[in-house]
Amino acid sequence: MVAALIAVHRRSSAVANSLGCRRWSTSRRAREWVFIVSMLGVVACGGCVSGEDGRAAERVESPEARMAREGERIKADPVAYLRDLKERCAALDQYRLTFYRQERLGFIPKLVAMERIRAAFRKEPFSVKFEWDDETMPYFESVYVAGRHNNQVLVRERHGLFPFPPQVRIIDVDLPVAIGKAKNPITSFGLAQVAARTLAPFEDPALAGVMTIAYEGVSQLEPINRAVHHLRIQRPPTPGYLYTQQDFYVDAETGWPAGTDLWLKNEQLDARYRYGDVRTDVHLTDSDFRLAEDHPDEEKGQAASKAAR
Repeated sequence: MVAALIAVHRRSSAVANSLGCRRWSTSRRAREWVFIVSMLGVVACGGCVSGEDGRAAERVESPEARMAREGERIKADPVAYLRDLKERCAALDQYRLTFYRQERLGFIPKLVAMERIRAAFRKEPFSVKFEWDDETMPYFESVYVAGRHNNQVLVRERHGLFPFPPQVRIIDVDLPVAIGKAKNPITSFGLAQVAARTLAPFEDPALAGVMTIAYEGVSQLEPINRAVHHLRIQRPPTPGYLYTQQDFYVDAETGWPAGTDLWLKNEQLDARYRYGDVRTDVHLTDSDFRLAEDHPDEEKGQAASKAAR
């Protein structure tokens, strides 16, 4: 390579001399070595950049490889993974998501149709808003804000209770559970809440020894159509706990809870929840936790609460 560089340089010098260009005062040999060193430096530098680019390309991890690596971490210690998930979710200040809910309800319990709810969540003050777009649902929206309206829920009806027209109702947070319209109050909603409930039995020494948790791999979760890590939790029939099996799902791309299925001891599905389209880059304000229409002011809310007593 050095000989070739010298030949190139000499030919270029000869051309320059034939054209009558002024010769440098330094010696010919010195000029050759300056040229060679500079060219070798360019070649070496180019080689470094090319090698670095090659190594960077090798470091790009495919989605499948990343999911497999994360799956191995979950499989190694699924309870530690749940603890980490709970902490990460607890750090979220606010978000929007699409909440799917299907529960076994009624005096003679049966699995009702799955609801699709647009949900907004804020940690401080604790705030939740649900919106139903399905015209068959009896409500347009509901809102709960801690410390407002005597810590009650505002519900704007789509269909009134016969013979009354639709109206805004202010109700106790536990009323929907008491009358069999829901399994959980609105105050139990949230990604951190579902992660905490999933982890809680493993933090109980009396239960941890009889429970099992296994990583079932990556699967596709409907109806949110997302690749998820699947954890299966099982326990024998236990006083104080309704379910003997829970399937818990974590979005393989975002790392947020994606859903859970809760099974009775007779292997009947009792409840199914999904969390899709999670958006954490939002800025929610008080106006996002108001009814779109007929939002009662605080004084009316307090008066209605007193009248209900």
